[in-house]
Amino acid sequence: MHIIGVNSEDSTGLSSYLSREMDVDLLTGSGVLDHIAFRGKDPELVMMQLNENGYEYHERYIPIMNLFQIFVEDPNGIMIELNYWGEEHAVA
Repeated sequence: MHIIGVNSEDSTGLSSYLSREMDVDLLTGSGVLDHIAFRGKDPELVMMQLNENGYEYHERYIPIMNLFQIFVEDPNGIMIELNYWGEEHAVA
């Protein structure tokens, strides 16, 4: 479980954590559930399928954990986090 405090006056901490700019006024989601996370295999295949099907996603690599992540939003606005341990990829 991730618990993140969001400063409505300064969202740089949230943007840093998410590895992308985020306007806190635009945060929606379902309220109770922001995202779910899974351990995945074959990130190249997943990114290829996301691209082929027109899904927007973003990537993050956390060197200290040797963790590559893909984030994609489902049709209900729930963020899906896919984790690939031991994978090193260039962030797009």
